[in-house]
Amino acid sequence: MHEKQSQRVGDESLAVQAGTINVTGISEERAHIIAQEVVQKEICRFTETAAEIARARVDQLRTEIIDRIKEVRIENLSAFEDPDVQMLLLESQAEYARSGEEHHFRVLADLIAMRCTNSVSGLEKSAIRSAVETVGRLPGSCIAAVTICWLMTDVKYTGPIESGRWLRTWAERHLAPFVANLPKSNKEYRYLESSGCITITHGFTANSIAGRMVRLYPGLFQAGLMDDDIPSPLMELFTRTRGHAEGMFFPCLGDSDKWQVNAIDEEAARELAALHTTDSGVIEQFANLLKSNALSANRDVETILRESHPAWGELLDRYADTLIASMRVNSVGAAIAHCNWSSTTGDKAPLSIWV
Repeated sequence: MHEKQSQRVGDESLAVQAGTINVTGISEERAHIIAQEVVQKEICRFTETAAEIARARVDQLRTEIIDRIKEVRIENLSAFEDPDVQMLLLESQAEYARSGEEHHFRVLADLIAMRCTNSVSGLEKSAIRSAVETVGRLPGSCIAAVTICWLMTDVKYTGPIESGRWLRTWAERHLAPFVANLPKSNKEYRYLESSGCITITHGFTANSIAGRMVRLYPGLFQAGLMDDDIPSPLMELFTRTRGHAEGMFFPCLGDSDKWQVNAIDEEAARELAALHTTDSGVIEQFANLLKSNALSANRDVETILRESHPAWGELLDRYADTLIASMRVNSVGAAIAHCNWSSTTGDKAPLSIWV
């Protein structure tokens, strides 16, 4: 049995040791004081009316940052003692004091909370620093554009095909909150490029949305198979697994009178086939059947997208009309987009996947 020990390590810190457990941190009250102190001199330069507005805004942002950190791990508040974090607290609070914009509030709070986690890498720290410096200069429409660009070029769903409603539910959750705010003028996309969080290249057109969706998710865009179209080794597995939760085939999403491979992409198809056979040739045949049965006409795919949810139609129109079709995000853009997406949708996939 271990004897619990408490040791004072500073006026506002407490180290608790019990066997191999060693937790250190600062109090929530101390975190508030630090965040207030770093920005106080900036606010003192304002006129009385402006200072009152600024204090209300930074109080709101400071509370949000600390609450988000506490949701993950209260010990992460100890990062407030780090000079780098204090500089970010100064910059983020100063930016929000200036703008008071909701989109800045959400993204800045997420960026600071993310920086305070113990697992953040050196590259992530650099991206977060640049993102904090950049986001305050971006209007909400530009932040929406960065987020959509990131979602369409860097993010991939890897779950099962639960139903033909997948395209609708994904658009409702991940596209609709941002698509309506996309810029309709190319001057905003050029401004984004000058901000340093995206690059603009050529050769990426509206049709490539359809092409990319088919390449990433061929299981959502199948032409369908009749019984005679299924090779005999696969038909044997089909018969054996018919009705199983992990069956090899199920009714085609686009034509319920036909069948399709029960997988969203080739990797998932191989994993599914490996549950039922060890024959590598049959496994590869199953994955190739998914690939070869995917729709090849972009126009057909665009029709499916437009009919599934209005957000797809709006997105395709913007890609046809503006420079968003030629955008690519860098690590700074990914940090901004990730925080905007996370704070809007509530999803918590770590930034380290992309940066």
